[in-house]
Amino acid sequence: MKIAQIDGILFVSMTITFRGQSRIIDHLVLDTGASYSVISMELVDDIGIYGDVDDEIVVMHGIGGVERSIRKKIESIEFGTFKLSEVKLDFANFDSHFGINGLLGADILTAGRFVIDLDAMEIYQK
Repeated sequence: MKIAQIDGILFVSMTITFRGQSRIIDHLVLDTGASYSVISMELVDDIGIYGDVDDEIVVMHGIGGVERSIRKKIESIEFGTFKLSEVKLDFANFDSHFGINGLLGADILTAGRFVIDLDAMEIYQK
């Protein structure tokens, strides 16, 4: 899968499926420093992903400070040819004027045993 570089930031895309409805999430930052992947809430409410009283609240710490997200079990994710079923994924509010729709973190990168080739600007499974 190709990696896009915009203003020095590395972007990829991923498909998520929740209750039979799928959404392609573009402009995910390829973030090897993020422990968990997190997706913008505003991109998925139309497929039924929104905060619920049963959701786990997650506190995230990073350069921007402390943020909160909800963790939901979703049907599947697809990243390139890699598919992971019945996975927990975090959802939070993002400041969309930066064009960032989320982070693809180490949870998915390590599960898929991905190799990041910055010379070819590609990411593939080992």
